[in-house]
Amino acid sequence: MSPADRFLVSCQNADQFPNNLVARGIFDYNLDDYRERLDQRQHDLFSSEDDGLLEFWEYSDEEQGMLPVFREEATYGIGELQRHLSTPSYDTCDPRCRFIFVLAPHSRERLCTSRKMLMYAFTYHQIMPAFLDFIFPFGQQVYVQDFYFSGFRRENLSADADTGIKLPKLGRSGREIRMCYSLKSVEQSEEPEQTWSIRQTATYHSFDVVSGSALWISVKGNDLIKDRVMSATEHIKPNERPFATKAGAFARSLDVHWMNCKWASEEWRWYLNFLEEDIQSNTRRTLSTQVVRRRPEDDEAVKFLKDRTRTASGRETANNGPMNLSNHLQPPQSRPIQTRHPLSKHFNTEPHVQDYFSFSDMQRLQSWEEKINEAVFVLTANVDVVRELAENYRSLVTSVESLEYFEMDQKKATESFEKQVMSIIRDMQVQIARAKTLIRLLADRKALVGCTYEPIEKFRAHTNSKQLYGILEYRNMQANKSIAEKAQQSTDNMENMTENMEGLTKQMHRLAKRATQEAVSMRIITLVTLFFLPGTFISVSSLSTSFCWRKQYRVLSRGQMLKSGQTIMSTDIVKFQSTAGGPGPIVFQRAALSLYLYVTIPLMVVTFTTWWGLYRCEQYKAKKSERKSKNRDAEKGTGNGLNARL
Repeated sequence: MSPADRFLVSCQNADQFPNNLVARGIFDYNLDDYRERLDQRQHDLFSSEDDGLLEFWEYSDEEQGMLPVFREEATYGIGELQRHLSTPSYDTCDPRCRFIFVLAPHSRERLCTSRKMLMYAFTYHQIMPAFLDFIFPFGQQVYVQDFYFSGFRRENLSADADTGIKLPKLGRSGREIRMCYSLKSVEQSEEPEQTWSIRQTATYHSFDVVSGSALWISVKGNDLIKDRVMSATEHIKPNERPFATKAGAFARSLDVHWMNCKWASEEWRWYLNFLEEDIQSNTRRTLSTQVVRRRPEDDEAVKFLKDRTRTASGRETANNGPMNLSNHLQPPQSRPIQTRHPLSKHFNTEPHVQDYFSFSDMQRLQSWEEKINEAVFVLTANVDVVRELAENYRSLVTSVESLEYFEMDQKKATESFEKQVMSIIRDMQVQIARAKTLIRLLADRKALVGCTYEPIEKFRAHTNSKQLYGILEYRNMQANKSIAEKAQQSTDNMENMTENMEGLTKQMHRLAKRATQEAVSMRIITLVTLFFLPGTFISVSSLSTSFCWRKQYRVLSRGQMLKSGQTIMSTDIVKFQSTAGGPGPIVFQRAALSLYLYVTIPLMVVTFTTWWGLYRCEQYKAKKSERKSKNRDAEKGTGNGLNARL
C-alpha cells in the first residue's frame, strides 16, 4: 500500500487516534494507553459535537495561489473541518505556516472542540501521540488535577525519511522535526477571591526541513497566546514574504518559541511582589508586638500547667510537647480536681496581642507558603523545559545528520534564540531565588518556640527570628491557663450544686416519709369512720314521726313501744335511773341490743362492700388507662422503626 493510501485509511479511521497513525514510533501498548485515557477523559475534556470549534491562522504564498498574508478561519463541526483541511482526494497542499488554536472558556472548563474534530486534525497532520500527555491536564474540573505535570518531547525525522510519511501532493517531504511541550505562567484572574492564578499552555510544533512548512497547535484556557501570535504576524506585508525561504520560516518558528518562553517568565515578578507585600503587611507587626512579664508567683502554677493534667479518675497525663488550644476545646470527660496552687489572674498578654494574632493568621501564612512553593516548582519546571528546547535546537543545527538541511543563517538564528532563552532562564532563576527567600522569611516568622513560658527577655530574643509562632504559642498557653481557671470555677459550681441537690434530696425524702405517714393515718381514720358510721347513723335522733315495725311490737318486752320522735337507740339498753328520776338498779335490755345489732351490722357490711367496690373500680380504671398508654407508645415505636428501615 502506498503512503498516500495508508494516509487516506488513517484519516478515515480518525476516531481511533492514535492507533491509526501511519508512522507510530512507539509501541502498541502505549498507543492503547493513550486511547483508553481519551475514553476516560472524553466527557470532561471535550465539548459536544454540536459545539465543536477549531480556529485557524494560516499563511500561504503565491506558489499556492494565495496572497502572501495570514488569514483567519473558524470551523464548526467535523464537516467544515474536513472541507477546510483537504479536498476529497487529499491533494490540497498545506499552507506555509498553519496555527491551530484549541481554546476553552477558562482554565477549568472543557475545550471548545469535540473529540472527533480534534482527532481528525491530529490524524490529518500525523501528530506525535506524546502531545496528548500535555492535553490531559485540561478540561472540566472543580479542583486542579495533574496540574504539576510538564515536560518536553521531541522527534527528529530529518535523518531517516522512511520514519515519516512522504506526501508530495500535500507538500510533505517526510523529513521533519517535531516537538511538544507544556509551560505555565501566572495571570491576573477575574475572580475576586483569587487575584492571581497559575495557567498552563500546551504547544505542538513540526517543521519540514525540506519545504520549510510549519505547523503549530496551541492549547490554552483563554485567547492570550492566540492574540499574541496574531498580533505579531498580522502586520506582515505581502512584499516581505517571511516564509519564502526555509531559513526565514525557521527563524519565524524560533520567534514563536521565544514568545511562549517569554510568556512563561514575564508575570512572576509581579506575582511575587503581590505575595511579598501581602506577607509583609500581615506579619510585620510581629516584630513590634509587646508581651507582658510573668509574675513570680505564677511560676509554680505555670509549671503545674505545663507538666501534667489531672482528672477525677485519678489518671495523670504527662505533657510531652507544646500544649494545644484544640486539646482543651474538647467536651470534658471527667471532673478536674482542685489543684493545690491557685492560678493567678494577673498572667495575661496585652489586649492588642489578643486582637492582632489568631489561628486564621496561621492559616493565611500556610496558604502563602503553599503558593510560594508552588511558584518555585512551576518556575523550576519551566526552566527545565526552556533549557531542553534550546538544547534541542542547538543539537539539530550542529548534528552531522542535519547539516545538509540547516544553512548558516539558520545556525545564527539558533545561536540568537539560545541567548534569548538563556536570558529568560536567568530571569526565572532570579525569581526562584527570590521565592526561596520568601519561604525562609515565612519559616522564620512562623517557627515554633520550644518553651514559651520563659522570661520575657528570652521570649523576645526568640521572636527576633521566630515571630508569629512564638506569639501564638504564648497566647495558646495563656488561653490554656484561662481555660483551667474556668474549669476549676465550673468544678466548684458543680460541687455547690451537688451539695444543694443533696440537701434538697434529703428534704424531699423527709416530706415523702411524712406524706406516707399521713396517708396511713388518713386510711385508718377512714376505716374507723366507716366502721362507726352505721351505728352512729341509727343512734341519733330522727325527725320522723314514727319508726315502728310490727316486728318491734313483738320484740320489745314489757309492752314498750317506740314513741313518736325517737330512734331505735332512744330505747335504753342499759338503764341506771329509776322511773322517779333518782338512781336505781341497773337494767339491761337484751332485746334492744339485739335490735341494734340486727340493723347496724348489715349496714356496716353494705358500707364496707360499697367502699371496696368503688376502690377496686378506680384501680381497674387506672390499670386500663395505663395499658392504653403503653399500647400507644408501643405502636408509635413500631411505626418509627418501620419508617427507619424504609
